[in-house]
Amino acid sequence: MLTQIFCSIRRLLVPVLLFALACPAARAATLCQPDEVVVYHCALRASPQVVSVCASPGLTRTVGGLQFRQGAPGMPVERVYPADPAGAQALFFWQERRPYHSSLKEISFRSEGVVYTLSALEGAAGLSGTTKGFQGGELLIEKTRGGEKLARLSCEAYPEGTLDLAGIVTDAAELAP
Repeated sequence: MLTQIFCSIRRLLVPVLLFALACPAARAATLCQPDEVVVYHCALRASPQVVSVCASPGLTRTVGGLQFRQGAPGMPVERVYPADPAGAQALFFWQERRPYHSSLKEISFRSEGVVYTLSALEGAAGLSGTTKGFQGGELLIEKTRGGEKLARLSCEAYPEGTLDLAGIVTDAAELAP
């Protein structure tokens, strides 16, 4: 009897859970369209705003589009770069560094004399190799001349998305603030 009840509940819950996972509402918090790939996304701490880097499916160095968006979900997007995402790969910079037992991934772009850098940091293990479990992300906004920091906005949690533009955009070593 108890087994039949559990089987009935399972038959009802499995389709509901599958629908919930496939539903676009699961991605509603990002500023990417349902047909776009989320490269980077985070909710900004103490703010209703989120930042997202969205790519067209199958993005390569020469095919597709890439765009940064900042704003509150459900509202008009406040900041978009570039206005036309087609071929924008050449406007973004990417780097991944692996300092001692950690990983730092950065996506940057330059707009109107300001450099925007989205980062994701995780790891920070001790000498024993055990991970301390640190994860975080931020949006750093700084002037290109002199590197004056205009804003440092932390993410609520570790950024979501593929977090990878290696081989698609220019290496950040070529980005000179």
